[in-house]
Amino acid sequence: MNDDVRRDVKLLKGFDPMDLFTERPRDPKKLRAFLDYRVDLAARLQDQWMAELEKLRLEKPAWTWC
Repeated sequence: MNDDVRRDVKLLKGFDPMDLFTERPRDPKKLRAFLDYRVDLAARLQDQWMAELEKLRLEKPAWTWC
């Protein structure tokens, strides 16, 4: 887990996600918050990728897309 993710989770959710690997027993609320964060992150990344692909499609209309 990189420092950007750790910093973002600390800012948005109020805890260091590394706690999930060091605290016993694991806090189910922290785990749910982290999993929700990961779902949101994946969706945001997919949106960014799709926007980049759309930009390329408009810039290079002659390219064939599968």
